[in-house]
Amino acid sequence: GRLMTPYSDAAGPAGAHRAERLRPMVELEPGPITLAGDLYLLMVSDVTGRLRVQPRVAGYALAGALLIELLALGNLSVDRQQIRILGRVPPVDALHQRLWGRLLVEPEPVGLGDTIAAMGMTAVAEVAERLVVARWLRRDQRRRLVSRTVRYPPVYRNAVFWRAGRLAGQLAHHPERYDLVLFGLLDAAGFAATALRDNPLLSSEHLRRAAHRLLGQCPQPAELIGQVRTLTARVTTTPR
Repeated sequence: GRLMTPYSDAAGPAGAHRAERLRPMVELEPGPITLAGDLYLLMVSDVTGRLRVQPRVAGYALAGALLIELLALGNLSVDRQQIRILGRVPPVDALHQRLWGRLLVEPEPVGLGDTIAAMGMTAVAEVAERLVVARWLRRDQRRRLVSRTVRYPPVYRNAVFWRAGRLAGQLAHHPERYDLVLFGLLDAAGFAATALRDNPLLSSEHLRRAAHRLLGQCPQPAELIGQVRTLTARVTTTPR
């Protein structure tokens, strides 16, 4: 499919903004998909659409993915656990606009951990709704006597099922930055081994190399992903 920019590594000396573009969207059936959308589909059942990851953890990972999308667009940079807003031209995507607008009114410096935690509270639903618009998922709302539930089953099960195989194949052969970042987010959520376990070509050595390349090639996303991992660890170690 035609590749479009998903993420840029904006590291640079003396505050210079160097845009190294990554693919943010891959156009294929049923519609365009972003980094956050790809991550969401890797964390759900291809049959029911239900999350296979603890909801808070999924929220942190998706919040991280959304921030990396904004990083790719040049709307922010990340340094020393802080977010810096760049420019005054809002992004085109409606969800990006809302998130960037919220960050814009926050007093600086904007803490990375607090931002991910706050965004994580709504990230699951927001990314799911964007996937509905892109026709990857459908919205199934069921009303009960005193409540209602919303589910997001896949429109095309095979299209969702294929995402894990695509990522595993890339990691086993020639992963691009997009694949490294996607793997890093999935791993920070503690779900990489489960999501990718069925590919016979993918070994633990491939995953180790991917984690090492992520640190070397994508420093700003790697810093952000590290914060997702820290928040996830707090959830998994908190007594219930």
